[in-house]
Amino acid sequence: MLLRKRAFLRSALAGLLPAALPFRPARAEAFPTRPVQIIVAFPPGGPSDAIARSIAPALSERWGVPVIVDNRPGAAGSIAAALVLREPADGHTLLFTASTHVQAIGLKLRLSYDPVADFQCIIQAAVSPLVLMVRPDGPRTLAAFIALARQRSLSHASFGVATTGHIYGEYLNQAAGIAMINVPFSGGSPAVSSLLGGQTDCSFIEATQAIPLVQSGSLRPLAVTGSTRFTHLPDVPTFAESGFRGFELRGMHSILARSAVPAGIADRLATELGTVMGEPTIAARLAALGVERPPPMPDRRAALRLEAEQWTDLIRRTGVSVQ
Repeated sequence: MLLRKRAFLRSALAGLLPAALPFRPARAEAFPTRPVQIIVAFPPGGPSDAIARSIAPALSERWGVPVIVDNRPGAAGSIAAALVLREPADGHTLLFTASTHVQAIGLKLRLSYDPVADFQCIIQAAVSPLVLMVRPDGPRTLAAFIALARQRSLSHASFGVATTGHIYGEYLNQAAGIAMINVPFSGGSPAVSSLLGGQTDCSFIEATQAIPLVQSGSLRPLAVTGSTRFTHLPDVPTFAESGFRGFELRGMHSILARSAVPAGIADRLATELGTVMGEPTIAARLAALGVERPPPMPDRRAALRLEAEQWTDLIRRTGVSVQ
């Protein structure tokens, strides 16, 4: 009888013991455990590349591991995106890309992946508008330019078929009731050269390339995309101020990860990258590049979907395609 009582007490105490111990939360997933790669979807020298190379040393110092920037340009960013998707979904391989990533949906490009479902936005690093520019001897205002375009046929130089400048050129045709002819070039430099040389009449030029052209007096800005004026060109009105709505979208430079990266790691990446992007040296670098920090995202998980919907709607309205 005594032995049975002792066994019962031991069993009861054993059942109570776990409840008496303090709660220990599950250990968070370790990150990073090896070098981190930032795959840039563009060649060296552009805004995305420059930002990536600016933040890499700061991230390396914080994390204690190398942060490597690897440029994989081509095919509207799909080469870099596909490469990231072949790597483990552990946050050690990130994609630095731009709005072309989601524009691919509206343009109905044939891709081996879904730009929204297969990725998640970690941080929107920078935003850059496009500036409609003409030669110094051209119209002085957007209204005067539209009036001229209604009198005779004008051409707009784009950085290529189905690029952001091409999309906005076609949208201006619709919004203003004009019929500019798109003249596509293979990149920004030849497009700008054609405008400077008088072979074309205007061009939507990315702000990072437009700023020095404005400062030197080589070209005249007429209007800038976006809902507010651009910090680095404060005297240039927005299209809305000039009487044309629908030009609010700007080019976004974003850092993405695979959608399968665990939430804990993705949230930590977002926090760490947000901290680094806010450092004074990085802010000064962004200003020197001619880009701005976008406003904070209400929900980073919905950012890609929202941006994709906005560009898809604009592309649908213009009828622009890769054909």
